[in-house]
Amino acid sequence: MSILFPVLTPVAGSFCAAPGEPLRGTAVTHEGSRQVAYLIGATSHRASKLAVLVPLDLSRAQIEAAQRACLNRIMPGQGDRPEALDRLWALLGTCAAEGRAGDVLDVQLGTTRMSLGLTQATRESLGLVPSLLASARSQLLALGGALS
Repeated sequence: MSILFPVLTPVAGSFCAAPGEPLRGTAVTHEGSRQVAYLIGATSHRASKLAVLVPLDLSRAQIEAAQRACLNRIMPGQGDRPEALDRLWALLGTCAAEGRAGDVLDVQLGTTRMSLGLTQATRESLGLVPSLLASARSQLLALGGALS
């Protein structure tokens, strides 16, 4: 069984976005005098405003191991907390319930909170799925200490 997983894709205005980087979470930062919301990658502090959903053929345990390793690398001990991945799994649950492969996840910052939205797949986003899938899979396996 595959898990629909958001994978970063670079867009104009994103900083350091690396195509194919699996999502770790979200962040709000300041750019000049305004706040901006970003999706944050798992293998580094890369960010994008968009991610494409790909059908990742890894188990929940493999994904959790990778995400916990990522958190522990940037914030020692944080990935070991039982609730450390709650937000990520809530997001993945939403993607699974409402999304399809190739759909685009985007992030916006409202006046009071951040919101995530899903947009239907386009021909362009569907065309990105194979390469993003291969890259995300290999990066997650490397993070989790497994070799594919």
